[in-house]
Amino acid sequence: MKKNDFISLGGPNPYIPVGLPDEKSNNDGNSSDASGGGNMKRARVLCSYDASGSTELNLTANEVIFVSECNPPNPDYMYGKQGLLKGLVPRAFLEMLDE
Repeated sequence: MKKNDFISLGGPNPYIPVGLPDEKSNNDGNSSDASGGGNMKRARVLCSYDASGSTELNLTANEVIFVSECNPPNPDYMYGKQGLLKGLVPRAFLEMLDE
């Protein structure tokens, strides 16, 4: 299914579903941005964490999220994706599942 198939769904802006590669990108599905985002790996959250700012994610113990290295690299945090939410997550709260 192509992105153009969803344009006719109405509304002021065309609908672009999450997970379809952008036609302008290199179409590998792992485009990266300044926050990281490329080469995502799965990680299990070891214990709950309340975000200390708007750039961090709230975490719940035992949930599995996707993470990647920050750009530039940060020794204490990783870039995380939790459904549609994105933000920083502390490394100390994660157990990497994909190595």
